[in-house]
Amino acid sequence: MRKPRKASRYWWRGVTAQFTKNLFVRMNRELGAGVDVDAIEHVARYDADWQRIEIFARFLVDQTICIRPLGLTVSIGAGEMVMTEISRKFVLRDLRTHLATFGFSVDAEYTDEREWFGVLLLRREGGERVPGAG
Repeated sequence: MRKPRKASRYWWRGVTAQFTKNLFVRMNRELGAGVDVDAIEHVARYDADWQRIEIFARFLVDQTICIRPLGLTVSIGAGEMVMTEISRKFVLRDLRTHLATFGFSVDAEYTDEREWFGVLLLRREGGERVPGAG
């Protein structure tokens, strides 16, 4: 994976920041969480060792989050971060090798001519092929 280009990082920063905030807006609406979404900061960083972008919500103040349907309460301190997303891009030829270490092979592959996007039909070694697939 190549490190994201500078221009795309600036565009994605706004999109992923909205996504991060929306997770907590939905938690408030659907779970009665009581999160102060204005006291959450979006943090994105590239982890070269794992070749991925990691997205976090950093809590600017102490907060207590309630997950009412589960009867669960979680305290998060000021400065603590919660990982909300991992964005990982793969090079198809490298992905095939990686998948093999977990017992998968590629049964069919659908991609654009630049191989920027792809959908793979995987088969677990020893598993049966799905009739009509591929």
